[in-house]
Amino acid sequence: MEPVYSVTVNAKGGWEGSVWTEEGSLNLELTTPSIFGGQEQLRTNYPELFGRRFNCCLLSKRRAAGCRH
Repeated sequence: MEPVYSVTVNAKGGWEGSVWTEEGSLNLELTTPSIFGGQEQLRTNYPELFGRRFNCCLLSKRRAAGCRH
């Protein structure tokens, strides 16, 4: 079976780093959350990215199952 869609996502620097796609649709500077000792900068962090990914996956599965909300 051939892949329907693929993307390459790169990460550098860990908690105080960046993530980006080769296509350019994602390019974010990351910071450590303040609860883990970060400086409360206005940048996203890994837990936020994980939450977004999990939520998108869950919602798409619910739609596929016929749920409206």
